[in-house]
Amino acid sequence: WSTNILPTSNAVVVIPSGLDTYPTATGSVSVNSVIMNSGSSLIAEDTFIGALTYRRTLSLSNWHLIASPVVGETIENMLLKNNFLRDTDGLIALAPYQPNLDPDDTWNYFKNTTTGAIISGQGYSSRLASEGDVSFTGTMATTDIAISSVGQTIDYNLVGNPYPSYISVISFLSENSSSLEEMTLWMDHFDDIEQQSVYIPISLVTQLEYIAPAQGFFVKPNVSTVLNFRESMQSHQAIDTFEKTSSSERPEIKLLMTNGTSTKYTDIFYIEGTTTGFDNGYDSSIFNSTESFSLYTNTITNSAGRKLAIQSLPDSDYESMVVPVGITADADKEITFSATTIKLPAGIKVYLEDRELNVFTELVADVYKVDLAAAVNGVGRFYLHTSQKVLDVSDVPILTNIKIYTTTNTNLRIVGLPEGAKALKLYNIIGQEIMSTSFNTNGVKDIALPNLSKGVYNVQLKIGSEIIREKIFLE
Repeated sequence: WSTNILPTSNAVVVIPSGLDTYPTATGSVSVNSVIMNSGSSLIAEDTFIGALTYRRTLSLSNWHLIASPVVGETIENMLLKNNFLRDTDGLIALAPYQPNLDPDDTWNYFKNTTTGAIISGQGYSSRLASEGDVSFTGTMATTDIAISSVGQTIDYNLVGNPYPSYISVISFLSENSSSLEEMTLWMDHFDDIEQQSVYIPISLVTQLEYIAPAQGFFVKPNVSTVLNFRESMQSHQAIDTFEKTSSSERPEIKLLMTNGTSTKYTDIFYIEGTTTGFDNGYDSSIFNSTESFSLYTNTITNSAGRKLAIQSLPDSDYESMVVPVGITADADKEITFSATTIKLPAGIKVYLEDRELNVFTELVADVYKVDLAAAVNGVGRFYLHTSQKVLDVSDVPILTNIKIYTTTNTNLRIVGLPEGAKALKLYNIIGQEIMSTSFNTNGVKDIALPNLSKGVYNVQLKIGSEIIREKIFLE
């Protein structure tokens, strides 16, 4: 094994897990069969003849996202040799994702009678009846593999690593950057903070750098297109999917929120070269934006309402950057905010602003508890500040962090509103007034727009003697 060359023979070759070095077949190989244990790795740079079986250990009796690391596996063979959970209606806990407008109908569960191919590059959700291995048998993938996506209209696609080796996260995202709405993939993972399985975002800035053999994951294509896995993405790694590769050296803030039962968190990274807007590959959305209890941030500038699990900001001028914090939480609940930090500049402290109650709290040193008299769903009430001085309400100008943007062509959203009467007018590009309205809402306000043709419009928002002007674009 030290030469990284797989010997040619008619024998059965077993590749165990836990090796320091794994084989790369640089020449043509013909074997009777190869059996690969969970976490092992094999790369073929030439023709490879012989059966290949990959065993992936599923550590918990829980749902897992998987993908076939071999070519030519069939549904009937998978059902025959694996101990999948089965229900009384004949449904089997193995299913491709079928994006659907009905969130309760997104999995196409196989039955005892289902036949057909397990598609290379496609992901599947699976659950075993007990802890053990899920096994795939086929032949070695020795070419690039492409899989058709179904596009933005139905959101996420479930795909997976089609090789019996590790593939680079950065290489996969870079290769498919023009086809993805976000350069992010989402993997299921038991989260130590949330104490449950969640879909964590993986991008150019996360510490997970490689996707293990047989690992499935979600992506979000921006159009119906083809997603590519290249042979050149492969490598051997000594780590499995969710082991961290290194400790972080960049400044970071982890903001946490709990209701006493569930805990959620969102990350802010400070990285040279990033902006206060959306940086694709550096900012990542939360996976499920419809959860009843959630925490996220919006970008500081040019926000389109994207709910971020990870936001990357410039590593300078900290005190000028105020991050809008969004939450979803029920009424009559006490929620508690806290934070942890890594390598922030000396003297910089983290403050949470509650704009509705006009309260600033220094997190890390303290927590902020608040009883929600009404349900909260969105941004506009809470903001995260980084400052060297102690902050209070007088430090925040009245118009700071008010954002105006469209969520659809018929809805205008304003967030970060202070108390007091407001007046809004909408003008077309030649200055004609299209609509006028007034309101007295603080926090977040949605305003219905008339049926307008596509183009640029000017919004004028008046709060007291102050006026904000913003352009919106209707497509």
